[in-house]
Amino acid sequence: MGQALAVKRPYGNLVYKHLMKPVGSGSFSAKQSNVFSATVGEPHAGGTVRLQVLIDPNNEVIKDARFMAHGCGVLIATASWVVQSIKGLNLKQAQELNAATICAELNLPPVKMYCAILLQEAVSLAVKNYQLQE
Repeated sequence: MGQALAVKRPYGNLVYKHLMKPVGSGSFSAKQSNVFSATVGEPHAGGTVRLQVLIDPNNEVIKDARFMAHGCGVLIATASWVVQSIKGLNLKQAQELNAATICAELNLPPVKMYCAILLQEAVSLAVKNYQLQE
């Protein structure tokens, strides 16, 4: 009859992987100690992300992270990838994760740069919130 047509995906496989099975979606218990949060973005301007990081105060390493994102699928996938990527990093390493690196790793087109910028801001703000309580 005919050959199957190949469908070109607008994003890389990593974006689809994290969109279909997000890592770290949700939030920590309110009773959990050493959890620091950041909420960034605007609902009418591309979406919002709430990032929570669980920090080990003994060595200042991110033991775990969670996110809640409201926006496009790429924002959700980006948040999932970032949550997975920052686990085990010390605070300095986590703050070095920037939007350009996120875009490169996920192969995001320029029109989705705001997703990476929101996550960069969320990580930075969550770490700053930890540092302010010291």
